[in-house]
Formats: sequence, structure tokens, C-alpha cells
Amino acid sequence: MKRLLPLIFAVLLLVSCQENGEPVIQEEATEELVWEFSYTIDGVEYTGNSVNGNGTGVLQAYYVSHKPTFEEYDSLFFMVSTTMRERSGDGSLKVILGKKYLKEQLKIRTGNHYTLYEEDRRDFIQEGMYPFSFDYDRHNSQDGVALELAMLDENEHRHILTTHSTAPYGFETLVNDDAQADSSFEILKVGTTPNGNTYIEAKFEATVFGFEGNGVKTSIQREVTNGFVRMPISYMDY
Repeated sequence: MKRLLPLIFAVLLLVSCQENGEPVIQEEATEELVWEFSYTIDGVEYTGNSVNGNGTGVLQAYYVSHKPTFEEYDSLFFMVSTTMRERSGDGSLKVILGKKYLKEQLKIRTGNHYTLYEEDRRDFIQEGMYPFSFDYDRHNSQDGVALELAMLDENEHRHILTTHSTAPYGFETLVNDDAQADSSFEILKVGTTPNGNTYIEAKFEATVFGFEGNGVKTSIQREVTNGFVRMPISYMDY
């Protein structure tokens, strides 16, 4: 009798998947992707679900670390970015993911053309922890992520805050190399949309900086908590 149980179970399973003698194909429900972000500053939560733009870029970079004087850059910093905003609110978020490559390495591989291969581009987007690019848009010596986001102050003035210094090259900045020592950015999921494009889900916490007035020194510093983003990634030919 025990040997008959698997057979009986199989017959019952087959019958349950038939309707009027015809097999019923049970399709797996697909969840609709919704682009969204959220983060909290000073107890205020900012959210949004509108993608304003995305793209790619290439910046000059130092491979080892930033230098005190302006010298010839030895590397290129390849990046992808996505910008999101709440249509009727005050929140906004820009995520930049980048990686640098020595010019000499690119030159040897591609015959005097500084370009990336498909496998290189996949290095940008992987699940796991990402360091913060503390000198993004200055020396670009640190691979990783840079964030730009918005907040309202007590006077309802809107400020754009960043995880890196936006002071022009050569000007003093209070954003040190270890400013993000207690921060984190983790890509939880790398997925593919129905039309074949890449998207990510990530969580983050960070220290962000901004300016008051027209000064170049950092005068605003805030902590970002409970950050989350689901956003598309656009790959374009470099």
C-alpha cells in the first residue's frame, strides 16, 4: 500500500491541474516594478517615485589618491547615474556609481582608445556593499557611490546635500576622506525589467554636506537614515 501512495498523489495532482479534460497552465504572478526612493533627515521623511533622468559619463581621475597640486591625471572615472524626484514634494535623489581605470591599461587593451568592454560595465553593478566616492567630481580617486539629495531647513529653504565635497578644486573643504566612515550603501538586488533593462534595489545611510549662502566651505551637515531606492540603470556606449 505504501508503494501506491506516490502514484495516487501524482494522479490527484494531475487531476487538480485539469479543467474539463484540458490541462490548466498556472502562470506565475508578476509584480509590477515601481521606481521609488525614501530617506529621513532630522526626523522628516522624503519620498518620490518619478525618474527625471539617467545616463553615463567619463571624468579625469587619479588612480591612487588625490594629490595636493594639479598634475596630469593618470586614470579615467567611468560612471552611471540616475536622478529621481517627487513630482509634488521636496525630496530628490541622485545616485552615481563609478569605477576608475588606468589610462595605460585601457590603451594597451583597446589600441589607443579609452573605452570599456561589456564585462567592465557589469563591474559597476553588483550586489553587495559599495564604498563612498569621497572625492567625486574633484579627483575621482575612490571607486564607489556618490549621493545628492534634497532637504528643507527650519525656514523652508530647500538645500541640495551631497556625500562628497562640491567645493571647486583648490578651495578648502571640511569634507575629509573619512567623512563616510560610519556610512553604508548596499545593493540588495540587481534585476532585469521585462524589456531587458537593468535595475537595482539598495539601502543606505550617510552623512551629507551642503552650503549656506555662496561660501565654498561646508556649513551644513546632516545624517541620512532609512534610505531606500529602486531605480533603473542606463548603460550607454562610452
